[in-house]
Amino acid sequence: MSKFVKAGSIVKRHDALEIQIDGRDQPLYISARDVARLLTEEKKVSVQKIIESKKTPGEVVILDAGEAWISRSGRAVNIWVAGEAPVMLSTPREQVLSVRAGTRASAVISMPQVEEIIDAGAKQQKKPAFRRIDEGLNNTF
Repeated sequence: MSKFVKAGSIVKRHDALEIQIDGRDQPLYISARDVARLLTEEKKVSVQKIIESKKTPGEVVILDAGEAWISRSGRAVNIWVAGEAPVMLSTPREQVLSVRAGTRASAVISMPQVEEIIDAGAKQQKKPAFRRIDEGLNNTF
């Protein structure tokens, strides 16, 4: 079973949801229409990021940054953020519903903690290269 660590929060901005991920300067958004589709119809929706246009100052460009969907159990909202450092996030569905309704200020976002991978090959190489197959066995048959 995976352990989860806090990775940010979700807050309501107008009727949309703003996803604030710790360590990232720019928030991500789920549009108001997509929030309704996600929570009521349980459809997979897109997560966007908003950046200023380099060509035209003052204009903004909306780009896809990932996807959000309801978990198989129906108790969580999962968010996949693509890009240079892809990350999988999760938040309790009830918290998101409360944020959307305005009864809660924010919902906690968590991400699975990466567990240490044991390198069995490196452990094997630390042992002497040549050993007898019967080393350490009692030779009394």
